[in-house]
Amino acid sequence: MLLIARSLRRFGVETVVVTPKAPGQYAREASIDNRTYQVALSVPQELLGIESLKVNLMWLLSLFRSTFIIAQIIDRESIDIVHVNGLLSLQAALAAALTRRKLVWHLISSMYPSLVVLLLMPFVNLVASRMILVANSMRSYYRVKERDIQEGRVVIIHEPVDTDRFDPAKVSKERIEALKQKFNIPPGTKIFGSVGSITPQKGFEYLVRAAQILRREMRTQVIFVIAGRVVQSRALCARRLIAEISRHGVEENFVFADWVNDMVPFYAMLDLLVLPSIAEGTPLAILEAMSMQVPVVASNVGGISEQVLHEQTGLLVNARDSNAIASAIVRLCNDGQLQAMSKRAREYVVSAYSLKRCVSEHFRMYSSLVGQGRLGHVSSSRVKSARWRSNE
Repeated sequence: MLLIARSLRRFGVETVVVTPKAPGQYAREASIDNRTYQVALSVPQELLGIESLKVNLMWLLSLFRSTFIIAQIIDRESIDIVHVNGLLSLQAALAAALTRRKLVWHLISSMYPSLVVLLLMPFVNLVASRMILVANSMRSYYRVKERDIQEGRVVIIHEPVDTDRFDPAKVSKERIEALKQKFNIPPGTKIFGSVGSITPQKGFEYLVRAAQILRREMRTQVIFVIAGRVVQSRALCARRLIAEISRHGVEENFVFADWVNDMVPFYAMLDLLVLPSIAEGTPLAILEAMSMQVPVVASNVGGISEQVLHEQTGLLVNARDSNAIASAIVRLCNDGQLQAMSKRAREYVVSAYSLKRCVSEHFRMYSSLVGQGRLGHVSSSRVKSARWRSNE
């Protein structure tokens, strides 16, 4: 989102970022280039016990107050377009309706239960001026009609990757070796990376059984390095994952890297990226890894099948299948075509997921909402887009 906002500024589109108050670096990084607001807001969770029930009650109680605060920001900043990310961004959508602004609803994940999608999509269709899907395969999940695609009310915009930054030619061996030393990875180890916060949707527990299988089937030592922080509201998930690793006796096969400031050398040290997610949209980690010429093994969920071309840039496996994950890893590590697959991975990302292409599609959509004359001339006026970033 920040990458797109930075590039849109050249077209006269100014972005104001609104994000929930939460620990982490996102708001700080957003404020470098954009005016940024943080709104006190809890986020609904899957009902797993009393604590999650309390969080959901707090979310309901704070709904109207946070909607009012966001509406004030929209008026204060003279926002033209409100652009929300995620199906549960109800407060920002309501604020757009209250202030009578154009609303773009960006639908980015397949993590929601089907009942939630069924209940909320009529509201999305009612209030959204435009809807964005991150992959064509998400159309049936969000119950999008063919007519809406043909009439341009729903558009497909792939998430972008900065291929200039994520370029293997720009990473020195010294940076890669320094990172290996930081994680105490011995020479000759096969390194499989996985990226994402420690949440149930990421399916990291399916790597545990895969690691146990790989210890038997591969001659070299294997290590899974997970780059992702423990989300405070999902602490129980992290504890369960660590307990599962201990129960299977594969502690030496896992490294928890937490937050990684520079992902470029991280991808460069990997033999493969492995994403065992049980629900996704189009994970940026896949595009970044392929841009770094790292093949991918990933669950065939959400829009991943449009990112990973099976047998060409990586392998797709069924979700929740540790045996399939292990088999795919063994196959790729023993496959003489791995180098060619790595090259095809970057070529595909550069052609289909470039930042330039994504920014152009955003600009075209914004133009259709507020008028080409308004957006097209930087000197005469600047259009303001408020981007709501949820913590779903």
